[in-house]
Amino acid sequence: MGQPIRFVHPLQACCGHGGKYNYNMNIRCGGKKTVHGKEILVGKPCKDPSVMINWDGVHFTEAANKWVFDQIVDGSFSDPPIPLHMACHRQPPHRPNMYSTLLNGKIYIYIYIYNNAICGIAQC
Repeated sequence: MGQPIRFVHPLQACCGHGGKYNYNMNIRCGGKKTVHGKEILVGKPCKDPSVMINWDGVHFTEAANKWVFDQIVDGSFSDPPIPLHMACHRQPPHRPNMYSTLLNGKIYIYIYIYNNAICGIAQC
């Protein structure tokens, strides 16, 4: 259950500008400043977002979202720790409620809901 956490600088934004936390609510990710009449990008992304938790001071990175997802699926966030595929004992109907999320422009996961419980997750 669970995998070692490999994140660095947990409170620092990956994409931003300024200060200890790389966050300035006036200059956000993609923000620019004009210096000597020339526009310069100052709200730049970090080199490796896969080791960061915070994307822009407001949103989690894709890596952080995947880490939370993995903990839910393997049962690490359950008490007792039961993997998700063992959590539902009823057969879902032919057409369960289905939700999906898009990451990088393609479907990444499907989540099936039955009787107000998550009963299945499939990665694509």
